This record gives sequence, structure tokens and C-alpha cells, in this order.
Amino acid sequence: NLHMWDAQAKHFSKNFRVVRYDQRGHGKSGAPASAYSIERLGKDVLAILNALDIARVNYCGLSMGGMTGMWLARFASERFDKMIFANTAPKSQTPDSWNTRIGIINTKGMEAIGDGVMNIWFTKEFREKNANTISKMRATVVAANPTGYIGCCSAIRDMDQRWAIADIKLPSLIIAGRGDNATPLKDSE
Repeated sequence: NLHMWDAQAKHFSKNFRVVRYDQRGHGKSGAPASAYSIERLGKDVLAILNALDIARVNYCGLSMGGMTGMWLARFASERFDKMIFANTAPKSQTPDSWNTRIGIINTKGMEAIGDGVMNIWFTKEFREKNANTISKMRATVVAANPTGYIGCCSAIRDMDQRWAIADIKLPSLIIAGRGDNATPLKDSE
């Protein structure tokens, strides 16, 4: 949910108007029961900007938010000045890996994926040194609406923007990390 950005929002709000939101199916946003798409998630961003009467922004998207940002940069570039794609990829893992996660949630609930997601998102060293942060992040994941989380998993599973990212003409910064198991460096190249 949007609280993943609390520390950054506090810092960025010193120099920028910061708009952050709960992704469809997360936090206080609705969780319609259907497979979502990256296009749908991108249109949600545009709806938020329209509702707030914001013509242009700089955009920073992490993971699924970065995937959404790639779509936005291609199909709504007139609404953005600069893009940041953080720990994301134009294609994520294999459909089987997402189908497995969806199956686990359907049969065992969100609690069953909590530790696995933390192991993917954070290195062992980070988890050991930052138990409080990991506990909060895990609680956020486990509290997610299963229907919404599955819808977003479907959007990531079905997305492949590798063929189209060369169309992005906006100034863009790509952030990737060696310890990122969810989106390894090779996937960000």
C-alpha cells in the first residue's frame, strides 16, 4: 500500500508535491474480482491525475509501479516529464511462477506467502539486520486483499513490454540492485 513510500514521501515532499496512492486491490483501493492488466493499472494513474487536475508529473514506480510507468511512458507520455523505473522489468519471471503464487493464495491465503515474499524482496543480510522493517513489510503484504493481490499478480504475469520499451522517449532513470531477487539486474538491462 502507499505506506511503503512513507520515508521517501517525507523527504521528497520538501521539494515536490507528492501524490501516492494505493494500487488497485491494495490498501484502501477497491479490489474488483477479475484479472487486472498493466493497461488498467496505468489508466488508474491517469484517473487519479485527472481527479486531482494535475496536467504533468514526474513519476517514480517501484516493481509493479515501474511496469505501470512503462505503459504510461508509452501511451500517455504527454502527462509526464521524467520517469524513474525502480527495481522493475518489462517482463517478470514466468507465468508459472505467478500462477503458483496465485494458487497458494487461493488455497492457503495471504499468510502463506508472507515469508516467501520477504525472502524475494530483501537479502538475508538485510532481513537479519532490519527485523522491525521486515515485520512491518510482511504485515503489509499479509494484510493485502487476496482478490486484489491476485488481480495484480495476473497483470504482472500477463505483461510483456520488452518489445516496446524502446518507444519510451521521456528522460528515464532505471534503478536496479544486485541483491534484488524479484527483478535481477539482467531483467533491468
